[in-house]
Amino acid sequence: MGIAPLIAAVRRKPTHWKFGLPATAGTAAPVLDGGDGGPIGLTVEIFIKSAWTDISSYVYYRGNVGAAITRGRADETSQIQPQTAKVVLNNRDGRFSPRNPTGPYYGQLTRNTPIRISRMNNGIRRYRFYGEIPAWPPASDISGSDVTVTVTAAGMLRRLRQGNQPLRSALFRAFTIAYTSPAFIFHPAVAPVAYWPCEDGESSTQIASGLTGGTPMTVSGSPTFASDSTFPGSSALPLLNGSIWSGAVPSTTGITANALWLVLSVPAAGDNDNSVIARMTTSGTVARIDLVYTTAAAGTLTMYGYNAAGTQLFSSAAFSITGVTGTPAMLTMNLTPDTIPGSVDWQLNYGPLDLALPGGSAVGSVSGSLGSPLQITINPDGRLGQTVVGHVACQTAFDDGSSLFGALDGHNNEQPIIRYARLCGEQNVPAVATFGATIGDDATVMGPQGTDTFGNLIQQCADALFTPMFEARDQLSLVFRSKSTMYNQAAKLTLDIGQHQLSGPLTPVDDDQLTRNDITATRIGGSSYELALTSGAMSTQSPPNGIGPYPYSYDLSLGSDSLLPDQAGWRLRFGTVDEPRYPTVPVNVRRFAGNIDLTNAVLAIDIGDRLDVINPPGPEFPPDPISQIAQGYTETLGIYEHDIVFNCSPASPWNIGYLDDLVYGHADTDGSTLVGDYPLGTETTLRVATTGAATGSPLWTTSAGDFPFDINVGGERMTVTNIAGGASPQTFSVTRSVNTVVKTQTSGTDVRLWQPMYTSV
Repeated sequence: MGIAPLIAAVRRKPTHWKFGLPATAGTAAPVLDGGDGGPIGLTVEIFIKSAWTDISSYVYYRGNVGAAITRGRADETSQIQPQTAKVVLNNRDGRFSPRNPTGPYYGQLTRNTPIRISRMNNGIRRYRFYGEIPAWPPASDISGSDVTVTVTAAGMLRRLRQGNQPLRSALFRAFTIAYTSPAFIFHPAVAPVAYWPCEDGESSTQIASGLTGGTPMTVSGSPTFASDSTFPGSSALPLLNGSIWSGAVPSTTGITANALWLVLSVPAAGDNDNSVIARMTTSGTVARIDLVYTTAAAGTLTMYGYNAAGTQLFSSAAFSITGVTGTPAMLTMNLTPDTIPGSVDWQLNYGPLDLALPGGSAVGSVSGSLGSPLQITINPDGRLGQTVVGHVACQTAFDDGSSLFGALDGHNNEQPIIRYARLCGEQNVPAVATFGATIGDDATVMGPQGTDTFGNLIQQCADALFTPMFEARDQLSLVFRSKSTMYNQAAKLTLDIGQHQLSGPLTPVDDDQLTRNDITATRIGGSSYELALTSGAMSTQSPPNGIGPYPYSYDLSLGSDSLLPDQAGWRLRFGTVDEPRYPTVPVNVRRFAGNIDLTNAVLAIDIGDRLDVINPPGPEFPPDPISQIAQGYTETLGIYEHDIVFNCSPASPWNIGYLDDLVYGHADTDGSTLVGDYPLGTETTLRVATTGAATGSPLWTTSAGDFPFDINVGGERMTVTNIAGGASPQTFSVTRSVNTVVKTQTSGTDVRLWQPMYTSV
């Protein structure tokens, strides 16, 4: 055994990154407060009249519960659910009846009114829930004297997932959404004044404008609408089929450029020679610019400029773009004022969809002055047949076009955390990302962004990383954790059963509910890969050699099929954890009133954090700390109690290899066993044989720098302080019973690293 050469992650200090718009009601950051905020420290507030209004005095505590909160999910295989908070309000005076014109909140209690719930602990106000109230359902007893409103508030995921309207294509969104965050320049620097996506349905008779209030393009002839899906960033586009399209550009002021955009795909077989692809007319000296296709040099594009009389003013012939046949691309034609008065610069830019292919640019200048763009015509001579044109746009200020190339291929190979950030920014959804030292420090990349709902698209980001995406409890915001924040976490909370720090029994569940030992990972729009565990206790072998097959499939947005084996292997690791589950870990926060550090630790635990339980009693528990990941929780806040029940899953799958680390930096052998019996249970010198050593399997390390490390011998944890011998069997010097397990050991007992090295994806 030696130090593994492959490392999949680096320890980094987690960083929080906020983007998108702030919540409508502002941010609810923890603040110091000298009082308790209410008679029992529980504060319930709603955001009305542009301010937070305290309604705590109207909260009923029935069954000793003032607020019941749920967050997260039951386990790592489930989808995060919208967080909820249930509060019963005294409504005898009708103040919480939205339709009551005499109520003090009349006209303010709208659907999705913001609400936040907090409690004072150790002099600090801690927000436990932040969400929206979708409805105010009234209720009363038979006498009519006990009038209440039971509010069931929800996080923003409820609203975001409720709609079924798919988002438009990546290119459409890039052209039409005003989003200027400097971290994500995937949109044109200048908004177009006219834009026609050309993503119309098969039976269309015109080409709709992509801008609100814009006029459509008129169509002469019969284009074959919605027939070409060459561009991943676009919905299906039309073949020209000899048709002519014409669109007027609305008049505008402050013109500093005339720019025409379009995406273009000339078929591999070519199209008619010497055809005008696109034409823009203007009121300036260059009254017309034409983009002309010829069949020479595997397809050539040339830009021509003419005055109002039809006299040619310039041609890009010396700088023509060649090799365009069968090469889908985005291009722009620009006219801008020259730095020399009385001159106009012209420019043709061409960027292939395949970034491995070279782009092109042609530039020059001509005497004259700039005017206003007037009209855009596609295929004005009607000579092009199988050529595809789409996303025709006009700008009146210069844009070099580089900002749109991410959208051209649907943002293919985009890192999940970047896509999540961009989508939330485009939708004005407040969001936070937690990651390592650099943005997007996970190696996984996603495939093209398809046409789907916002909720599904951001869920694909979380699915690609197999990490939680959830709602913040202290502000109206989404939160997304990168994998690097999950690896090898130190416990953020340690609960000691021996000190009675749990409020209920800890029940191990050693079942097959979350078992998946035969994984099929399928790339959306691509191939699939199946991986099964075929040996060992959790394998697909029939009992008692295994547990039988438990197949499961995942559909993932990935940048290439080559990522599928690692994705399948990563999920196989989670599905074959050979240890009990502890679905619930119950805690009563009020029990820790005199322990500030423990109270703070309990209240700080969030979804994806690790918590440990130590000193469990009884033979049904392992002697080692029980390390779990908090996947969610239910929380009840009452007059005297504050209970939290954490939903948990094993933390061990997130422990991965680190180069040169004494705990996580060792690679296991192919298999090893004890040689000889050790009946005393205290022997400190053991003989260990390496399976397959005769056929080249590596032996255990003998390098002094690799010690100490721990091994697992029949459930007994031992610390290895030295290994001697250059052939199998080798002699181990060990410290016995590190985990308090004292037992005799027999020949043939399996010997494994206590913490094997695993690599992540």
